[in-house]
Amino acid sequence: MVGLLGVSRARAYEKIAEGGPDRAAFSHAVHELFLDEEFELLDQMADKLFKEKTRFADGTWKLAAFYRSFTVPGQSTKTNWHEWWARYGRWEKKYPHSATARVMHAWTMMNYAWEARGSGYADTISNEGGELFVDRLRIGRDILESDPELKKIPGYYAVMMTVALGQGWRKDQAEALFIESAVVARDFEECYFIRAYYLQTKWYGEPGEWQRFAEHAAEATKDDWGRGFYARVVWGVLGTPDKKRFQDAGIDWAKLKQGFEDLVQRTPESLWNKNAFCYYACMAGDRETARRLFDELQDRYAPSIWSEEAFAFHKRWAKQKSRVIMK
Repeated sequence: MVGLLGVSRARAYEKIAEGGPDRAAFSHAVHELFLDEEFELLDQMADKLFKEKTRFADGTWKLAAFYRSFTVPGQSTKTNWHEWWARYGRWEKKYPHSATARVMHAWTMMNYAWEARGSGYADTISNEGGELFVDRLRIGRDILESDPELKKIPGYYAVMMTVALGQGWRKDQAEALFIESAVVARDFEECYFIRAYYLQTKWYGEPGEWQRFAEHAAEATKDDWGRGFYARVVWGVLGTPDKKRFQDAGIDWAKLKQGFEDLVQRTPESLWNKNAFCYYACMAGDRETARRLFDELQDRYAPSIWSEEAFAFHKRWAKQKSRVIMK
């Protein structure tokens, strides 16, 4: 009897493997190719992903996940970093005209710089960490500036925009760099995320500036995404905020809701995007929209957006008729 009761109460929530997990699996495969020194194949893959603008089901570029495969060499030890630089050396020596090799070399150096700095505010950086950060950013920038041909691929801008953030470029310089990136790849989301990050008040932006940039992003990409890129940028900045952080961000829910509607419409196979839409509807207290999305999701949840318990809790809230205050 107890066993039957337990079964009757159990929910068959299903983790989805699309979205973040899908990108992580792809990046891992690219990472393995780099470790195996399949340099020619990596060059061909990067060229093909850019030329064909290949995307995941959630609409994000596979090229961005390709780049992220070169972020860190696993456990960050001096030995691993030494092996990492040696591997880049062999790639560049064997294929001296490979733009991908040099841009990914700079990408990893940029990541190496931020590891020395840390992710905290300026007053938390040690003297040694600050010096290493400056030196490594300079090396990464030197690699990028070694050949103007590198400006023909989106990776150049994703790395250089991060260098601009770290080196504190003037606003007009950082904006000009972003505008160049949009000419090369109009909706390469990685550059939009970095630009929005730069415009946050904890870096170089004024209150409301990154939110206005999200509006600009929607306008610049409306032919392909409607208002979808507004949702993409807001989601990229806020991640999965609690209700207070969402409210403090001053986001107009009507605009964000339309952005998610357009994003979901253009990526009908993406449960990842629909999970995010549902999550934000819950944070906005929009029970009607959340209820509809929960019905469409049919218990399929994205674990990196919310836990199984959070998914179940918010689903119960969405289906309640009486008004319940969300905390």
